[in-house]
Amino acid sequence: MSEATRLALAPARFGPHVGKMPDEVRTFLVCAYTLLLPVVLGCATNDQSSMQSAGVGQSNESYSFTYTSTIATAVGIVQRVGTFLSLNPDCTPEGYPKIVVLTPPAHGTLSFEQGTAYSNYAKDDQRYECNKHPSPATLVYYQSNPGYVGSDVTIIATTYPRGWSTKTTYNLIVK
Repeated sequence: MSEATRLALAPARFGPHVGKMPDEVRTFLVCAYTLLLPVVLGCATNDQSSMQSAGVGQSNESYSFTYTSTIATAVGIVQRVGTFLSLNPDCTPEGYPKIVVLTPPAHGTLSFEQGTAYSNYAKDDQRYECNKHPSPATLVYYQSNPGYVGSDVTIIATTYPRGWSTKTTYNLIVK
C-alpha cells in the first residue's frame, strides 16, 4: 500500500501520526539500550568522597565506551538516572571505580548513593547468575532546580578497577 493510500484511509485525527511510530519505537529502543548497556558490561562506580578527591572536570583519559542517555524527569523530583556496578564471576564486587563529573548539570544537581541493584548480564556471560539477587551498586540521581522546565545536560566519566573507562552523557528533559 502506498503512503498516499495509507494516509487517505487513516482517520483525520491519526493522519499526522501515520508512519511515525517506527521512529518512536527506534528512539525508545536506542534509549533503553543506552541505559542498560553499562549494566550489561558490568559497570561500577565509586562513592562521593572518591569522586570529590578526584576533582570535578579533571579527567583527561581516553574512553573505552561513550554512552548517551536521554531521560525525562519531573520538575524538582529526585530521579535515578544511572546504576553502576561491577562483579566478579562468583558475584563478589570487583571494587568501586572512580567517577568524575566532567560537566555538572546547569539547571540541577547530581547526587550519588551506595545501595543495591540488580545486574543485567547477558545469558552467555559467566556472571549471568548474579542477576538473580541485588548487588552492591552506586546509584546516580538527578534533581532539577525548583521550577525549572527545559533541558539539562551532565557528563560523568567512570574508570573501572580493570583499567577501562566510560563517559556517559545524560540529556535530561525536565517537564
